[in-house]
Amino acid sequence: MNEPITYYAPASVGNLSVGFDLLGLALEPLDGSHFGDRVTVGVAKPGDQSPQLSFHGQYASALPSDPVENVVTRCLDLYRAELGMPACPELSIKLTKSLPIGSGLGSSASSIVAALAAINQWFDNPVDADGLLDLMSKAECGVSGEKHFDNIAPSYFGGLVLCESLDEPPQFLFWPDAWQIIVAYRNTEVKTKDARNVLPNSYPRSVLVSQAASLARFVHGLGSGDLELAARNIVDLVAEPYREQLLPDYSQAKHHALQHGALAAGISGSGPTMFAVVDHAEKAKELADWLGHHYARDGFVKLCTVDRIGARQLTGVNREVH
Repeated sequence: MNEPITYYAPASVGNLSVGFDLLGLALEPLDGSHFGDRVTVGVAKPGDQSPQLSFHGQYASALPSDPVENVVTRCLDLYRAELGMPACPELSIKLTKSLPIGSGLGSSASSIVAALAAINQWFDNPVDADGLLDLMSKAECGVSGEKHFDNIAPSYFGGLVLCESLDEPPQFLFWPDAWQIIVAYRNTEVKTKDARNVLPNSYPRSVLVSQAASLARFVHGLGSGDLELAARNIVDLVAEPYREQLLPDYSQAKHHALQHGALAAGISGSGPTMFAVVDHAEKAKELADWLGHHYARDGFVKLCTVDRIGARQLTGVNREVH
């Protein structure tokens, strides 16, 4: 086949405060725009080096200048190894980078999910969903230094996902339609590896018990319809107390959000993006405006709902995953 295939994978909020490395939420802007990266796979032009890689989009200039160092190349290498491809096929791969790097919005996960979904589709989906998720997590490990699913899983599947490993299937949790998510990104980079280095190697037992209890109450609240209980337990005792030092103005912004209509607020992934959950449209708009002036500044603010679809094909022939 010669028709190019394009896949889109949405941005995500990892951890969601209460679920460190476990919970992730896919994001869809309320205005209906795309908020994530796109990857197009096609046939390379005759005579060009294969694979032919190109990078486009608002944040393409922040990518490594050597395509070999790009995560899309790693995705292709992992995929070839999985299928035992002895040589690289004559492919053209175009990454449109729409998410800032080191933003706490699952930027690398979005590229990885879109790339592997598009590559797999190009080859008629020989790798099933579980196998593809495993390849995605391995590619993400090459970026962050650890294998985790809290951005990969929601970007791939959509929704609010609890996923710790492939030993247990992902759990898809209820997300209330009334809950809007504000994400405010300030134009600084926080690398996941650096954000992990500020965390202690051990925690008091009381902290771990309290965090586990909050996660249990959060899940129970969503499942039982007690949304006040769920929102009250979107708290982070594990990472936020140590990571907030990396985020100028974060503590003040969070305090303001909680005082002006937010049900909860926290650090998105490793930061610098912060998120706030609001169940009132007018308050959400007012808070988004305030965060744009006082926290995001030279970054951006997005008013979102949950993206319930996850990665999807935008162009090309559509074939079902086995």
